[in-house]
Amino acid sequence: MAIDRPMKSDSKRIKRLASIEANIVEVAKVKRHLSMLVWGRQKSGKTALIASGPNPIILACEDGTETVKDFPNVQVFPVDGKTGIYITARWKHAADFLYYLRYADHDRQTVGVDTTTSLLRMAVRYINKDEEIRDDFRAKGTTDQRTWGRVGSLLNEFMEDLAAVCTERGMHLIWTAQERALGEEQAEKAGSYFVPDLTPSVRSTILAQPSIIARTIIEDDEEGDIGDTKLKYGMVFKHAEWPVGVRESILKGSKPFPAQAFKVTVPKLVQRLKATDQGGK
Repeated sequence: MAIDRPMKSDSKRIKRLASIEANIVEVAKVKRHLSMLVWGRQKSGKTALIASGPNPIILACEDGTETVKDFPNVQVFPVDGKTGIYITARWKHAADFLYYLRYADHDRQTVGVDTTTSLLRMAVRYINKDEEIRDDFRAKGTTDQRTWGRVGSLLNEFMEDLAAVCTERGMHLIWTAQERALGEEQAEKAGSYFVPDLTPSVRSTILAQPSIIARTIIEDDEEGDIGDTKLKYGMVFKHAEWPVGVRESILKGSKPFPAQAFKVTVPKLVQRLKATDQGGK
């Protein structure tokens, strides 16, 4: 015999279902914020991409912000506020950066980590120092399998937390990385001679996020005068296919991004994402 549930239980069920249904929307209505990995050679436009976004703030894991000094409203951390001198970044600064973005009353809309390659080195130094404190007999600077395991866990947790904060506060997130050349045998497997200079564990965490992945390029501008060649900066999206495969939009069979593009900015990328959502090319 069926037993009628009391009205109080029905009321709770209805209330819970209503709260769940309030968070179910069509994908086209989801606000588009970038979660992106950009990798390439030094001085190839990675930091400039971050600076092109609205109200950007950069975690400068290395002192490479000279190229964006003329961009408006760019904030950089860590820098001594009194002297304007760059402070060599340590893992403490990465933790402080995350804390600030999560709890401060700020107006930042674009977050950049420049570079994730240097962030990885910061994590290695932090874990090595901790291991040396724990073990008096440990050789200084030794990085063994256990160390790499702790580094991966530390960095992956930071990356996931930062991505969550940016999503919650509606901020674009751009990771940059230096470029690493591969040998012929490795390149054949990867499909490219150049890859992001990151460990497999860190790279897989970035790629697990809904990311755009691109490699920066620099080409001579044919319009430049002889003897005074101008350079044009761009990105190649097809070179980033090796970690994720080629994914085409189900809308009109169009790809979200072209094979390559020049003068790429955060607003242009967001516009492209919105156009793809709406079935545009």
